[in-house]
Amino acid sequence: MKIATRFLLLLSLAALSACQKETVEPAETADFVPGELLVGLKDGVPITRAFRLADSLSFDIKQMSGFFYNSGLPKDSVAYVKRVLLSKPYLNKKGFTGDAVYFNTVDNKIRITDFFFDMDVASQQDWISTMQQLQLTSLNAAANMQLKVPIGSEKYWLTEVRKNSIVRWTELNGIGLIKLL
Repeated sequence: MKIATRFLLLLSLAALSACQKETVEPAETADFVPGELLVGLKDGVPITRAFRLADSLSFDIKQMSGFFYNSGLPKDSVAYVKRVLLSKPYLNKKGFTGDAVYFNTVDNKIRITDFFFDMDVASQQDWISTMQQLQLTSLNAAANMQLKVPIGSEKYWLTEVRKNSIVRWTELNGIGLIKLL
């Protein structure tokens, strides 16, 4: 059940990320989370380029998703891969655990579909090292990230970040309201 729920969540996020949004101009009256910007990346952008984008702007990465991987390790390494990922604090937050690992019988590869949280420079370097350790090959097609930007500058960065060659879309992190009848 846990894997099915994660799969549905990942599928939903991927579908949202895949939307081709060239420009997004939120309504002036729209509520949004102060200090947050959502960024959709173009297909095939490696996580290292996403790291460089955030680091070049001195923005903290609050969350990342859509960076999926195959491991070059043999099938009997699934438990090992899970142990390694469960040891990573940046994969084990907000109710998620770094055990989104399974053996994909279609391509006979170990697949990893985790979320990343609070990716500071040390965590970024650790993930790059982990990618080498686990022999990971990127599968990402619709990755996105949530950046922490200076409060009050969200609309400025909405436009500026969108100009980067690896960015597909940007949005303010809107606050949705539910109206009960």
